[in-house]
Amino acid sequence: MISLQKRSSNNQIKLAIKELCSLGPLQPSHLSRILNRDSRYLRDYFLSKMEKEGELVYQYPDQPAHPKQAYKTLR
Repeated sequence: MISLQKRSSNNQIKLAIKELCSLGPLQPSHLSRILNRDSRYLRDYFLSKMEKEGELVYQYPDQPAHPKQAYKTLR
């Protein structure tokens, strides 16, 4: 179960994102609602970096600007 507080560590947020995205592709807007965080904040500080580091992958890898782009794990 995912339980984040207002001042969760970056590591806790990353783990929560990975856990959620392992269940299926999620758009930044959905992640922001689930985690109660701003979608721009998640995208700028977590999602983009996690995708570049191979922790997450795009649902539409050939179209990074796809309007329904979502993130998922490889598992």
